[in-house]
Amino acid sequence: MDELIDYFLSAIENDTRREILRMLTMDPSYALEMSRRTGISQQAINKQLYFLEKAGLITLEGVISNNSGPPRRVYRPTNFRTLVFDYSPNFVRVKMYDILPEQSDNENPDRINEKSSISKLREIDQRIDNIMNERGTLLRERNAVISSLQAEINRIYNDPISREVALRYIDSLNTEDVARKTGIPRNLVEAIVGRIDP
Repeated sequence: MDELIDYFLSAIENDTRREILRMLTMDPSYALEMSRRTGISQQAINKQLYFLEKAGLITLEGVISNNSGPPRRVYRPTNFRTLVFDYSPNFVRVKMYDILPEQSDNENPDRINEKSSISKLREIDQRIDNIMNERGTLLRERNAVISSLQAEINRIYNDPISREVALRYIDSLNTEDVARKTGIPRNLVEAIVGRIDP
């Protein structure tokens, strides 16, 4: 998952790649067309398409013939996700969540007209904002709990390795993840964190 998050972050940190993704969410397209729409050279667009494809954010939809040159490779977006980055006084956490594919028009029974669609969009955005506000409250609580746990860990564990393992554990609550990141066998990680999570 960490590698996937790194690819995703690398892909979206570039303004040109973000613009390519925006265009592809509107319509599948090919490099020459994207070059015309953005004013960026086709060679530069191809370079960014290669990166986005390697990151798993786009896929080749097909190839269309071109009378005046080589066939055109048409891309579409794929693997839709939400990336959440929490930066707090006591923890830093990055999580990725898949966004399920949307229903096809045939599966969506309540088709709505354009005017009510805008109202629905505003309502959905407001609900998302409310969820994020509630999430902010929970993150403040999480920060306070971690602060308390950090003080307890510093009191309980005398050696720096055990302290590091325990601090990493409260960050992820996953002994396998801690074992992988520290190189310490999982059974030893479990024994160390057993003092704070019996």
